[in-house]
Parts: sequence; C-alpha cells; structure tokens
Amino acid sequence: RDKEILFLDSLKLSGKTKEGAKVIENLSHIPGFESVDLKSTTLVLLPEKDRLAHRALRNIKNVEVDEARNLSTLNALSHRFLIIPKASSEVLEKLLLK
Repeated sequence: RDKEILFLDSLKLSGKTKEGAKVIENLSHIPGFESVDLKSTTLVLLPEKDRLAHRALRNIKNVEVDEARNLSTLNALSHRFLIIPKASSEVLEKLLLK
C-alpha cells in the first residue's frame, strides 16, 4: 500500500469520541496522508486492550479498533488506512517471528 499505513509514536486517548474524531482528522495534516478522513475506512491497531482508546474510537463511522494480535490479512485489506502505534508494531513483529 502506498501512503495508507501510518505509524505513530503513541496513541493516548481519554475515552471521548469527540477527541478520537479530532485525532483522526488531524492525521490528514501529515504530508502524504491528506486523504485520511472520517469518510475513509480506517483500522486502528492497539498494542493491548485499551478501554479508553476503544471507547473514543468505537462510535466513529468507518473506524474500527482492534488489538494488533488479532490482525488478519482480510481485516487489513478491507480498510483503506491502517494506523499503527509503535507498541503495536512490536506486537506484530513478535507474531510474525513465531
């Protein structure tokens, strides 16, 4: 995928949907990711169960939240954008090295 996977240093949310929507919208200000918006399907991979992040993002249309350990090929390909915090990439690396 070209310019459809975004790696973040971290993702901290307080549990408010308004804050989660603002984070997704602000990602469109990153050069090369201008087309990230609330209309495109987006998968956010969390490194572990994070109740607050899940609560902040679950009610946003076209945004799905899941743990990195649950990622499947079908799930990855059925979303236009993947948002992966650094800790999630480490979980994926461990899974792939098994």
